[in-house]
Amino acid sequence: MQIEDFVSLNMKPLLNYIFFDHNSFEIPKRYIKLTPSETKTFSLEKLASLDVLQTYYHILNIIGKKLKESPETKVKLIGTNSGKGEEKNNLDLSYKRAVSVKDYFVNVWGIEPSRIEVEARNLPKEPSNPDDPQGDEENRRVEIITDDLRILEPVLSVDTLRKIEKGKIVFFPSQQTSVGIKKWAINIKQNGELVKSIIGAGNPSKQIEWELDDKAFEKVVFGGKLDIEYNVVDSLEQVGKATAEPLFVNKITVDKKRMEGVTDREFEYYSLILFDFGSSKLERQHKNVLDFITRRFTPYSQVTIEGFTDNIGDEKVNKRISEKRAREVARWLGLNNANTVGVGESYLLYDNSLPEGRFYCRTVKITIETPIITNQK
Repeated sequence: MQIEDFVSLNMKPLLNYIFFDHNSFEIPKRYIKLTPSETKTFSLEKLASLDVLQTYYHILNIIGKKLKESPETKVKLIGTNSGKGEEKNNLDLSYKRAVSVKDYFVNVWGIEPSRIEVEARNLPKEPSNPDDPQGDEENRRVEIITDDLRILEPVLSVDTLRKIEKGKIVFFPSQQTSVGIKKWAINIKQNGELVKSIIGAGNPSKQIEWELDDKAFEKVVFGGKLDIEYNVVDSLEQVGKATAEPLFVNKITVDKKRMEGVTDREFEYYSLILFDFGSSKLERQHKNVLDFITRRFTPYSQVTIEGFTDNIGDEKVNKRISEKRAREVARWLGLNNANTVGVGESYLLYDNSLPEGRFYCRTVKITIETPIITNQK
């Protein structure tokens, strides 16, 4: 079994909206808020290991830090409401939502109040469907607007990507007892540290399959032997334990490939968000990202462009929209031979129970795989 590490560059886009609960102007607790003293140690580098949504929940601090570092930059905060129930025509509520965000920037990050303009309106200028309850959630927000593109530019991080040979490992558990099995566990360990545990209740199946993917061995620190233990507890609480032949893993690290001068690959991941509802048109914020991407691939790169949507609307329509978005991106990049896929809502990238999850699902993902030739010594 082989594990191979690669260098990967990830571009995580920033959604410049803060969403609010119904008839509330309090910033929801899922957004990460700091104290003034904690801002002194906050850095974008600390966000490298976070996924897209986890990064988004730091949006107030990301923008606060960038405003602190760009003292001439100004922003506009536009508070909006859903236009339903107590929120209908409630401009005071919209205003208070914007003020709550402004207060955070001023009181926590020390941004001069004169740099932050506050505006209130009812529905957003580009509202989500107001006839859908999920659209109501998305329309209760504060939009953060600025002409300084640096403030809202995506967060870049360089990580180590782990690839594993696809396949499966099949276990054939066996035990002897006259009273039946209460519970069982197959534990895979490396130097005593648990790598994977497969557990069950009652008598186990005659064969148990473990499907391998790129996250299967994320806890494996180095190559070598993996020990396998089979533990059972019968209905009388009697414990049995057995070991199997170990698994052996060949781990190829980035450093090892460079030392040996072998051909390596580099992976880069980009995402475009904030498509208008049902539209495949590329806007200004998309083209800024695409300008960057055009400098990142070579004639030898393999490029995959995938379109996604949220779960709102007809599934077939969403698939067509995602296909059009993927093809439009490929056309703009001049990649006639790119692999374009319209996934639609058949695979939801993020939790669609929250408005930010749905917005981040309305995306086009671009994957660039580029071979790197290392000169042998």
